[in-house]
Order: sequence, then C-alpha cells, then structure tokens
Amino acid sequence: MSSSLHFSIDKLISWPSHAEIDSQTIQPPLPQVPPMQRRRMSPLCKASLHAAFGLQEHGDAPLVYASRYGDIARSIELLTQLSDGEGLSPTQFSLSVHNAIAALHGILTNHRGQYTAIAAGPETVEAAFCEALGMLVDGAESVRLIACDAPLPEPYAGYEAEHSPLLAWGCVLRLSDQGPRLSLGAAQGCREDQGHPWAFLNGDAASHHHQCGKHAWLWQRHD
Repeated sequence: MSSSLHFSIDKLISWPSHAEIDSQTIQPPLPQVPPMQRRRMSPLCKASLHAAFGLQEHGDAPLVYASRYGDIARSIELLTQLSDGEGLSPTQFSLSVHNAIAALHGILTNHRGQYTAIAAGPETVEAAFCEALGMLVDGAESVRLIACDAPLPEPYAGYEAEHSPLLAWGCVLRLSDQGPRLSLGAAQGCREDQGHPWAFLNGDAASHHHQCGKHAWLWQRHD
C-alpha cells in the first residue's frame, strides 16, 4: 500500500528537540495540564503530551499513537510491588497500559474522535505511518501521529539491542502528489541498515533504509 502513496508532513515537533536529543535533564512545562496531574506523569508521558499539544490546531484529525514499549517503567514498578505483596494503585495501573498516554491526551483536550495505538517492535514507526496512510486513503484529510519511547529500565535494559534516549515526536500527515513529499515501502535487495528513521525525517537525505529483522523498509524523498 504505502509504496505507491506519497505524503507530506506539515509539522514535526519533538521533545527533546532534534538539536537537543542528548539532553535529558529538562522536561516540558505543559501549562495545559493541572499541576497535581502533571506531577504524577512520567518523563515519557510529559514528552509525548508536549508533542501532541504542539499539533492541537489539527485537533479534529484522527490520532495514531506509536510506542514500542509504552510507559513500561511504570508497569515494571507495579509488577515489583505485586511481587512484594503490596497493593496496587488503580491510578498508577490506569497510567501503565499501552494506550494510556493517548487516552490521557484525549481527556485533557476533550477529543472524542478516532485514535489508535500501535506497537510493532523495531518497526513501530513504519507500522504507525502505514496505519496513518490507511486512514488518509479512507478519507481523512489529515492524520496526527505521535511516536515515543524511552530506554528500557532494569531488569530489562540488557535486552535492548541499542540504547536510545527518551524521545517523543509528533507530525501531521497528508496525502500529496506534488511538491516535496515522502514515500514509504518495502525495501528490495540488501542494503546497509541506517537505523531509526528519526534522523531521516529531520534531514534532507534522498532515502533511508531501515532493517528490522527479516523486514526492510525504504523511506524516500521526492521533489
């Protein structure tokens, strides 16, 4: 499907910014969130909401939320408490499910439209873009996409193939058949893996190859 569809990205916003990706010491202020609620949020949740709020002028558009692990640090904390025989907080549990951040954003913005949550291992971003493209083909004028992940905490950190810093970003997709645009499809033949597509989306390279196990994806720019 996506190999024959061209699309444009109207806006790209992230926390940290692309230039500050190695800085993990500050968190977004989120004035849209009540202080008591903000204090209960994890760094990943705050970063994701920063990206989502940055797309608020497109607030009626469908939303695709993509995260490989979600707020897994909160889940591990709950599992540890459970193994120690402690009681679990219903609030903490509700914030630990995979789609919690997307749902929380919907509550805070009173968004009652369509949203979906995607997790697809190392190709989570590509799966999210395919989902968004499907929505566009089905008639949506634009689709908001939020992608976020944080480093795996102990005791699972050792199972992560490569360490990546906390990053949450969002963009707005539209179908496009003219002007600067992108395409995404299955890659043919053997090529060098260029890793996560974040650098490609922020740069000006003509193409980007992402190898995900037996699957390979090709991102391309078109004039």
